[in-house]
Amino acid sequence: MTTSRTIPRNYIQQLEDKIALLDKELDVLRDITKCQTDSNNTPTKEAPQEERKQNLESDIGFITLGAAAESHFIGQSSAFSIARAITDSINYYNKGDAPDHKKTAHNPREMVHHSFTSPSIHQAHDYLNFYESSVQCQYPFLDWYLVSQWFYDVQVHNSQDPKKLFFIYMIFAIGSQIQSASSKTEYGTSNILTRSYYNKAFEHINDLLKNPTLETVQVYLLLSVFSQNMPDGTSIWQTTGLAIRTAVTLGLHRKPYKSTSVDNVELDNNPHLSIRSRVFWSAYSLERINALVLGRPFGKSDIDIDVPIPSNDPDIPVAFHVFKLRRIQSSICTFVFKPVPLLD
Repeated sequence: MTTSRTIPRNYIQQLEDKIALLDKELDVLRDITKCQTDSNNTPTKEAPQEERKQNLESDIGFITLGAAAESHFIGQSSAFSIARAITDSINYYNKGDAPDHKKTAHNPREMVHHSFTSPSIHQAHDYLNFYESSVQCQYPFLDWYLVSQWFYDVQVHNSQDPKKLFFIYMIFAIGSQIQSASSKTEYGTSNILTRSYYNKAFEHINDLLKNPTLETVQVYLLLSVFSQNMPDGTSIWQTTGLAIRTAVTLGLHRKPYKSTSVDNVELDNNPHLSIRSRVFWSAYSLERINALVLGRPFGKSDIDIDVPIPSNDPDIPVAFHVFKLRRIQSSICTFVFKPVPLLD
């Protein structure tokens, strides 16, 4: 496109000089900030959490920005921006500014640094049962046999495997939320426990987000479930969006390439295919219901999805109907709010 703008012959040189000048100004600002930090004799207990937050943003952003040699979009819908929104919501408990009606007589800052205590085996079983009866039955994106093994490894054998610790303590955090809501436990006590379990899980999240895998989708789905019950659950839209997009990246929405005739029976008889299908339909169902409630567009059109809903899996009798219901709701919404054709 031709414009009337005049570009000087040394335009590139001017840009390079401007960048060099800005780099020098940034160095000066860094030195000033460092001096101010060094002059402060009071140690900051929140520094490790802030560092983990920045690492998470950088790790997720790098997946988007460094995946190819060409430049990538870093606007409001990019992975880097979404990561910032997620970490803001994840660290809600550490802000010390919960809504007034949620506060107790305790000092929020003191509750943030409450020493971590692993739950007793009886309490841990309660959390596991609350999660299974409230979440797993509707959205079975976790292999429950594997979860039971990890639970035993963490609680009995004190396993330090980061993956096992993340999933088990996220389940504890969600289970404590559900237990608190069902028993109307005093907010201050339940909030401390939920917060401590969640922070413990969050210490091990970075390695699970480095590369898009099936476990990455499960991580986002756990964050989505947790966000639904947060006092300020602002990240639910971002986390469900990340879950469905990562699932699509992995091809979970399509039939396996090596078996074009795959049907419900084959899905149910193949554990690997079954868990892939359950992860996708759980992500689909969570994304659909939140999009309907919030009035947002869907992340993936139904016309692009051909993986069948697992129908004969005895472990998901309730989830099967949830999946079908979400598909019906999606079809109704697509029909009612279909795009209006442009006038000629």
